Amino acid sequence: LKVLNNLDEKWKETFGIVMDEWDHGDPDAVSFEIENIDDPSCSMVSNAMVVCNGNYGRTSWRGINELLTNNGFVVASVAKLNDYYLEGTDTALRQYVCCHEIGHGLGLGHTDEGIYNKDLGECMDYTVRPEVNMHPGRTNFEALEEMYGVIDGGRNRQHRPGRRAERVEY
Repeated sequence: LKVLNNLDEKWKETFGIVMDEWDHGDPDAVSFEIENIDDPSCSMVSNAMVVCNGNYGRTSWRGINELLTNNGFVVASVAKLNDYYLEGTDTALRQYVCCHEIGHGLGLGHTDEGIYNKDLGECMDYTVRPEVNMHPGRTNFEALEEMYGVIDGGRNRQHRPGRRAERVEY
């Protein structure tokens, strides 16, 4: 998957950690080709996930992922991290939001939308305790495996038949 890194320098470390975690899941169902870009408008790019940050103002979101679909498949994605809320916050919140929005860009939905219930320990779970949900979890990787199959040691696809899932095709 082509990922276009349009983040500024203050997001470099967090983005690196998040992408490394998504790239080395168990089971391993995704791999990335990351390219740095400079696009102040944070435009959507066909066949790629664009990841941006900026002060998007007082919105209802810390992070958001905008998807373009064609026949039920995601063909482009833009993950936006809102510095209005995230600037100066702790590492846990920044990593949780970044991990969460990248997960949406991969085609994942929320594993749980209750914020006050028991945390699932993975970043696609809504939470008020981001330090507990900073990383992708096994259920996320299993969902990706159902959508895409797995990548063997040579990074080749080995599809495992399973339930039909909405897939992200880039």
